[in-house]
Amino acid sequence: MLVFILTSTISIAQEKVEYKNFPPEKVLIKVDKRTYVAGETLHFSASVFDASNLNPSTMSVPLYVDFIEPNSGTILKKWILKLKDGKAQFDYKIDVNLLTGVYGVRAYTNWSKNFTIPFLKFDVLGLYYDKEMVKIKVDTIIKFYQQPIAKVWNRVPFEVKDNFGNPIKATTYLVNSANDTILVSQTNQLGVGIIELNPSLHDQFQLKVGTKTLSFPQAIVEGSQLLIDKEDSTNTLRIRVQDTHTFKDTLTLLIHQRGQMINRLKIFPQKNSTKINLEVKDLEAGIINFSLMNKSSEVISQSMYYNDKLFLDFLQKELLLDAEIGESISNASVEDINRKLLISENKIYKTWKSSHKFAPPQQSIEVSGKLDLPKKVNLNQVKVLLLLEYPDSTLSKVSGVHIGSVEKDGTFYFSDLDFYDPGISSISAEVYNYKIPLTLNQEISEPFQPTENLLDWRLYLTPKAQEEIEKIRIVSYEEFRRMNMQQSKLLEEVTIKAKRDPKPVPMGLFSVEPAVMIDLTQRFWGNSFWNNQYYRVYVIPRLWQCTPTCVMKYYFDGMEIPSDNVGDINMFTIQRIDIYDTAQAAAFGANIVISFVSKGGTGGYRPSFSQFNRKNRYVLQGYYKAEK
Repeated sequence: MLVFILTSTISIAQEKVEYKNFPPEKVLIKVDKRTYVAGETLHFSASVFDASNLNPSTMSVPLYVDFIEPNSGTILKKWILKLKDGKAQFDYKIDVNLLTGVYGVRAYTNWSKNFTIPFLKFDVLGLYYDKEMVKIKVDTIIKFYQQPIAKVWNRVPFEVKDNFGNPIKATTYLVNSANDTILVSQTNQLGVGIIELNPSLHDQFQLKVGTKTLSFPQAIVEGSQLLIDKEDSTNTLRIRVQDTHTFKDTLTLLIHQRGQMINRLKIFPQKNSTKINLEVKDLEAGIINFSLMNKSSEVISQSMYYNDKLFLDFLQKELLLDAEIGESISNASVEDINRKLLISENKIYKTWKSSHKFAPPQQSIEVSGKLDLPKKVNLNQVKVLLLLEYPDSTLSKVSGVHIGSVEKDGTFYFSDLDFYDPGISSISAEVYNYKIPLTLNQEISEPFQPTENLLDWRLYLTPKAQEEIEKIRIVSYEEFRRMNMQQSKLLEEVTIKAKRDPKPVPMGLFSVEPAVMIDLTQRFWGNSFWNNQYYRVYVIPRLWQCTPTCVMKYYFDGMEIPSDNVGDINMFTIQRIDIYDTAQAAAFGANIVISFVSKGGTGGYRPSFSQFNRKNRYVLQGYYKAEK
């Protein structure tokens, strides 16, 4: 394989470039443990700092904290904390009814949302976690973060993890179509590896890791790429701008660090590769961001490099790295950190946003902002529009365009917005085709995009781990029982009035297998039917499918009950919950039917009550007297 690489080299020194600058605000969050038992207390702390000088931020006072179930993206609890000297902390007693799973917290201020929103995951073991244990199936996941460009030197980073998210340190083999080993490499402790190669357009490779084999990305004809290296024993970064487009365009390389512009360099790529030398001796410690833009100001390639300094203490490295990337990497070596940066999102500093991402479903959302109105403008002529851009417009259940209301001071808002599908909303304002600048107020942060988060049971199956967890669980369960006893009321008097209900009850529904059967003898539901994970997992998705004209009916041991009475059912007395939908539920004039089978009712798939009980069914009216 014979490949020609065209190269030119230029050198630059650091020059002072003056730009209007807004201090970037970042948040570093910590919790005291990585595993909690339901009922335990979580200790949360946050540091909000000015990323340009690492000093405590004075820009923000409220800090918003969300407690999230990542698999669904549901915000379980929200707090607003008052920052003092850039710090805030609190203790939260985890709900004893919380189910076993992966959870997390995120924290942000209104200003820090423009830069990054940190999210920290941890495991929660429910009080009955041993009944929820699943058989461990370990798999190897390989992910590539760069597509190679034909006929130039490429650096393709990849990540190897197991299906629980743990990094895998392993030897990898790059083989060609003839099964010959081309390159042997090693992933580091963070699970990140690098393949460096100069492929032709038709080369086909595979990457082997243990017993796992994955096709290597195919080389593309044209493209752009940034390669950053530090020369040994020097303070010089060697930057290679690879650009193989047939029609060469003037490129711009932006170099910025901690919110400040270091250099803005025009590049005229006459050849496929341009080399640039950057002196970093006088630069601050921290991540240097490189952004390559084309003539249309579109970012076509990005890269990052961590500039280390000997005088940094541990807290400063956490602020510079962990708060920036959103993961704990400050303990790693400089080489491993820079490998991790190859697969991390490169944050471009922004001072405002004109679009807002929504995670479905969200209802009754309000979006507001402020217009930078020109002088002597007629507000009646100003139009503020919100356009919903869905990947598949046929999925949208709402109008694609919304018209906002505008106040005299330039404040605009859209209210009662409902979002049912993934998408982006873009906002624009104009008067007589003149575009009006605007700033968007985001009362809620950018929503969490649900991903599959699995609990790694390998961490908790050792005898020592189970012994420690059991001690905590006993304490949590006793506290739960004590609080339950305090909240319960003594039933002193019950009066029952009954009359025969001659209305026959159809039996067909309860003699067939339901769409979902939840055995509560094997799973802990909690006190309430509404506030639990099974309701969110099994019922809410069915509600979305039939919204907005969804009809639900509820049965208790075969007898229909009003929805208002469902919350009064003591879930500890329920043996099974059956969920019926589609044609089964349609037979009862509903989209969804929820059937509760009490521990005194019948089990299996037999009718929930006998023919004898059906003949003697009564409507009961009762009350209890709590005071003498």
